[in-house]
Amino acid sequence: MPRTSAWVRAYVMGHLVNPELAQVVRREYLHLSPDRYLQIVRRRRALRSELSELLRTGAGAKAFDLIGGADAATRVAVMVLDMCSRTSEWYDPRRNVSPARLADHYVTAALRLAGAQPAAEARRIR
Repeated sequence: MPRTSAWVRAYVMGHLVNPELAQVVRREYLHLSPDRYLQIVRRRRALRSELSELLRTGAGAKAFDLIGGADAATRVAVMVLDMCSRTSEWYDPRRNVSPARLADHYVTAALRLAGAQPAAEARRIR
């Protein structure tokens, strides 16, 4: 679970500290040249695969109770990625919540979405 938490934290922080790039990768990649488009699609798929594997491993270790079981790891990964990537659309650094604190909330939400066992999740929440 620590690797999954670190992965989600890094993903969210990337969207919070570099929202313009995050928006290109999230939406505007559709308008890039064919070569750049393929690069972005490959990277997006690689990210999805990385997170899916972390979730599948966590499910196998009984740290996660994935909706749909371990076979649904990719679907849960897509849910987490979608939830986290939207931060670049609405986050305003002038608000009273820091990127690190917001990332903590998203890690907690991702772990809950993955069905983290309550005792393990309680250790994660600050």
